[in-house]
Amino acid sequence: MYNNNDEVKNLAKEVVLEIKKQQQDRRLHNTKLLLKNYNKLKQHVDEVNVDNYLGYFDEELQDVTEDDIFLKSLMRTKARTAQMLACIDISLAIVKKEYEEKQASYVFEAFEMYFFEKRTYKEIADEYYSSKSSVERWIKEVVNKINLLLWGAEAFGL
Repeated sequence: MYNNNDEVKNLAKEVVLEIKKQQQDRRLHNTKLLLKNYNKLKQHVDEVNVDNYLGYFDEELQDVTEDDIFLKSLMRTKARTAQMLACIDISLAIVKKEYEEKQASYVFEAFEMYFFEKRTYKEIADEYYSSKSSVERWIKEVVNKINLLLWGAEAFGL
Protein backbone atom coordinates (compact mmCIF):
# COMPACT_ATOMS: atom_id res chain seq x y z
CA MET A 1 0.00 0.00 0.00
CA TYR A 2 2.89 2.37 0.73
CA ASN A 3 4.14 2.06 -2.85
CA ASN A 4 0.73 2.91 -4.30
CA ASN A 5 0.56 6.06 -2.18
CA ASP A 6 4.02 7.14 -3.36
CA GLU A 7 3.13 6.35 -6.94
CA VAL A 8 -0.02 8.46 -6.70
CA LYS A 9 1.97 11.36 -5.21
CA ASN A 10 4.59 11.13 -7.94
CA LEU A 11 1.94 10.96 -10.63
CA ALA A 12 0.16 13.98 -9.14
CA LYS A 13 3.44 15.94 -9.13
CA GLU A 14 4.04 15.05 -12.77
CA VAL A 15 0.54 16.18 -13.72
CA VAL A 16 0.94 19.49 -11.88
CA LEU A 17 4.31 20.13 -13.55
CA GLU A 18 2.85 19.34 -16.97
CA ILE A 19 -0.07 21.72 -16.39
CA LYS A 20 2.33 24.50 -15.33
CA LYS A 21 4.45 23.90 -18.42
CA GLN A 22 1.39 24.08 -20.67
CA GLN A 23 0.31 27.36 -19.03
CA GLN A 24 3.82 28.76 -19.47
CA ASP A 25 3.85 27.68 -23.13
CA ARG A 26 0.39 29.25 -23.66
CA ARG A 27 1.50 32.60 -22.22
CA LEU A 28 4.66 32.64 -24.32
CA HIS A 29 2.59 31.72 -27.38
CA ASN A 30 0.15 34.54 -26.56
CA THR A 31 3.00 37.03 -26.20
CA LYS A 32 4.45 36.04 -29.56
CA LEU A 33 1.01 36.21 -31.15
CA LEU A 34 0.42 39.70 -29.76
CA LEU A 35 3.82 40.88 -30.97
CA LYS A 36 3.41 39.36 -34.44
CA ASN A 37 0.04 41.10 -34.80
CA TYR A 38 0.98 44.33 -32.99
CA ASN A 39 0.78 46.54 -36.10
CA LYS A 40 -2.59 45.09 -37.13
CA LEU A 41 -3.98 45.54 -33.63
CA LYS A 42 -2.76 49.15 -33.49
CA GLN A 43 -4.38 49.81 -36.85
CA HIS A 44 -7.63 48.22 -35.66
CA VAL A 45 -7.76 50.40 -32.55
CA ASP A 46 -6.94 53.52 -34.58
CA GLU A 47 -9.36 52.86 -37.44
CA VAL A 48 -12.41 51.28 -35.83
CA ASN A 49 -14.59 54.25 -35.00
CA VAL A 50 -17.09 53.46 -32.30
CA ASP A 51 -17.10 56.99 -30.89
CA ASN A 52 -20.36 57.71 -32.70
CA TYR A 53 -21.98 55.05 -30.53
CA LEU A 54 -20.76 56.29 -27.15
CA GLY A 55 -23.76 56.66 -24.90
CA TYR A 56 -25.81 54.47 -27.19
CA PHE A 57 -25.86 51.66 -24.65
CA ASP A 58 -25.99 53.74 -21.47
CA GLU A 59 -29.73 53.39 -21.07
CA GLU A 60 -31.75 50.21 -20.98
CA LEU A 61 -32.94 49.14 -24.37
CA GLN A 62 -36.23 47.34 -24.62
CA ASP A 63 -35.83 45.98 -28.12
CA VAL A 64 -32.19 44.94 -28.33
CA THR A 65 -31.30 43.90 -31.84
CA GLU A 66 -28.48 41.72 -33.07
CA ASP A 67 -26.79 44.87 -34.43
CA ASP A 68 -26.94 46.45 -30.97
CA ILE A 69 -25.19 43.45 -29.46
CA PHE A 70 -22.58 43.47 -32.24
CA LEU A 71 -21.81 47.18 -31.72
CA LYS A 72 -21.52 46.77 -27.96
CA SER A 73 -19.20 43.80 -28.48
CA LEU A 74 -17.13 45.84 -30.93
CA MET A 75 -16.75 48.64 -28.39
CA ARG A 76 -15.64 46.21 -25.68
CA THR A 77 -13.19 44.52 -28.03
CA LYS A 78 -11.66 47.83 -29.01
CA ALA A 79 -11.29 48.84 -25.36
CA ARG A 80 -9.67 45.52 -24.38
CA THR A 81 -7.34 45.66 -27.37
CA ALA A 82 -6.35 49.23 -26.51
CA GLN A 83 -5.65 48.21 -22.90
CA MET A 84 -3.51 45.27 -23.99
CA LEU A 85 -1.61 47.44 -26.45
CA ALA A 86 -0.97 49.97 -23.70
CA CYS A 87 0.52 47.18 -21.57
CA ILE A 88 2.66 46.05 -24.50
CA ASP A 89 3.81 49.63 -25.16
CA ILE A 90 4.86 50.05 -21.52
CA SER A 91 6.68 46.71 -21.58
CA LEU A 92 8.43 47.62 -24.83
CA ALA A 93 9.57 50.94 -23.40
CA ILE A 94 10.96 49.29 -20.25
CA VAL A 95 12.85 46.61 -22.18
CA LYS A 96 14.15 49.11 -24.75
CA LYS A 97 15.48 51.35 -21.98
CA GLU A 98 17.16 48.35 -20.35
CA TYR A 99 19.04 47.52 -23.55
CA GLU A 100 19.98 51.16 -24.11
CA GLU A 101 21.42 51.35 -20.58
CA LYS A 102 23.43 48.18 -21.25
CA GLN A 103 24.61 49.76 -24.52
CA ALA A 104 23.08 46.83 -26.38
CA SER A 105 20.41 48.68 -28.36
CA TYR A 106 21.11 46.43 -31.33
CA VAL A 107 19.40 43.54 -29.50
CA PHE A 108 16.15 45.48 -29.15
CA GLU A 109 16.48 46.89 -32.66
CA ALA A 110 16.77 43.34 -34.02
CA PHE A 111 13.61 42.43 -32.11
CA GLU A 112 11.77 45.44 -33.61
CA MET A 113 12.96 44.56 -37.11
CA TYR A 114 11.70 41.00 -36.74
CA PHE A 115 8.30 41.68 -35.21
CA PHE A 116 7.37 45.13 -36.49
CA GLU A 117 9.20 45.38 -39.82
CA LYS A 118 8.65 41.67 -40.60
CA ARG A 119 12.31 41.13 -41.52
CA THR A 120 13.85 37.67 -41.47
CA TYR A 121 16.57 36.45 -39.12
CA LYS A 122 18.91 36.32 -42.09
CA GLU A 123 18.21 39.90 -43.13
CA ILE A 124 18.80 41.13 -39.59
CA ALA A 125 21.96 39.03 -39.23
CA ASP A 126 23.33 40.49 -42.46
CA GLU A 127 22.65 44.03 -41.28
CA TYR A 128 24.44 43.48 -37.95
CA TYR A 129 27.21 41.31 -39.41
CA SER A 130 26.16 38.58 -37.05
CA SER A 131 24.97 35.00 -37.25
CA LYS A 132 21.36 34.00 -37.71
CA SER A 133 21.50 32.03 -34.44
CA SER A 134 22.68 35.14 -32.53
CA VAL A 135 19.75 37.12 -33.90
CA GLU A 136 17.34 34.33 -32.91
CA ARG A 137 18.84 34.30 -29.42
CA TRP A 138 18.54 38.11 -29.08
CA ILE A 139 14.90 38.07 -30.16
CA LYS A 140 14.05 35.18 -27.85
CA GLU A 141 15.69 37.05 -24.96
CA VAL A 142 13.62 40.20 -25.62
CA VAL A 143 10.40 38.19 -26.02
CA ASN A 144 11.04 36.47 -22.68
CA LYS A 145 11.54 39.83 -20.95
CA ILE A 146 8.32 41.18 -22.46
CA ASN A 147 6.53 37.96 -21.55
CA LEU A 148 7.60 38.41 -17.92
CA LEU A 149 6.43 42.03 -17.85
CA LEU A 150 3.06 41.18 -19.42
CA TRP A 151 2.16 38.10 -17.41
CA GLY A 152 4.32 38.46 -14.30
CA ALA A 153 6.12 35.61 -12.59
CA GLU A 154 3.44 33.22 -13.82
CA ALA A 155 4.89 33.62 -17.31
CA PHE A 156 7.71 31.31 -16.27
CA GLY A 157 5.74 29.08 -13.96
CA LEU A 158 7.21 30.68 -10.85
